[in-house]
Amino acid sequence: LKSLAWIKAGNTAWHPAQVLDLPLDAEKAFEALVEESAEFILASQLPGGLRDAVVRERLGTVLPSQSNSFEMAFLYAADSGLVGLCLDTVQELEPLRKMARGLASFEADAWPLLASALRADLPDKTIAELAKDLSPPDKQAIVAQLNALAGLAGTASI
Repeated sequence: LKSLAWIKAGNTAWHPAQVLDLPLDAEKAFEALVEESAEFILASQLPGGLRDAVVRERLGTVLPSQSNSFEMAFLYAADSGLVGLCLDTVQELEPLRKMARGLASFEADAWPLLASALRADLPDKTIAELAKDLSPPDKQAIVAQLNALAGLAGTASI
């Protein structure tokens, strides 16, 4: 089943590996970043029967996991030139998790998708892998991100 395009949605037949099983906030972030991708279908766009929890559990070895879906989304976003954070994601993982859980707004293209991954409690190693291929921010983006962090410093978000 993994190698066949058997998932019918709209006028297209999709392979299971093309399904991104992301939380809704990550789906929205992904859609905003890439506008429209002919390479992936979001889990919320699947036919109703395939969104059923029992069916999804039975297809667990066929459809990508949430972790694999985040990986595919980040790789696609990185290939599209998505700008990452000015911070070292690995060294600043706990403050970033706190910001994500506090729904902090942060001036970085990758932040909505990264924040969703952090809220999904993916392992630290996975988060590090997701962030490593993003484009480094330019000087203007670094200044904007640091200003956003300064604005958050006085709140409970960090």
